[in-house]
Amino acid sequence: MIFVSVETNFILEMAFSQEQVDSCESILSLCESGKAKLIIPSFSIGECFEALVRKAKTRKELASKISQELRQISRSGSYREEVTASQGITALLVRSSEEDESRLDSALRRILSVAEIIQLDASVIAAAESSRRTYRLGYQDSVVYASVVAHLRSYHSENSCFLNRNSRDFDDPDIEAMLNASNCKMLFRFDSGLEYISNLTNQ
Repeated sequence: MIFVSVETNFILEMAFSQEQVDSCESILSLCESGKAKLIIPSFSIGECFEALVRKAKTRKELASKISQELRQISRSGSYREEVTASQGITALLVRSSEEDESRLDSALRRILSVAEIIQLDASVIAAAESSRRTYRLGYQDSVVYASVVAHLRSYHSENSCFLNRNSRDFDDPDIEAMLNASNCKMLFRFDSGLEYISNLTNQ
């Protein structure tokens, strides 16, 4: 069985229909067909909700500011017609947040129906603390990394991969060597991950 470890960005890529959503959909389909096993740290699920709340708050604040400015501009009769036409922007910002919430719920239902969740326990937290010091990872990245490593050590597989979009922090030769020692290939694009998994499942 091929273990496919992913983190927050995989879920968000699907929920918000971002650049590599098609590759994520295909990876999930392979997992749904039983050709691979999706692995997700429980911490990453919480991060998704945090990202959703943060994005909704930003849009709400922006919509409020735009509404205030439009009210000011509308006091000038020469702009009144244009202001009326522009009011749809604030409605769009509010509606987009509601639709993001719905899409995230839908993506999570599908993902969690096939994924194995790595629990956040005391041993993972302790390992994350060590990773922060050793690899200079941030708090969130260290928890994700420690979760993935804990799973790899508990379930030995001849083929596995860790897919994430955070090359800025994870692209470290020592981290890569540690993962390679557990037969885990790290890839920073979901389309590269799809190609890697597809090659293994077609062998």
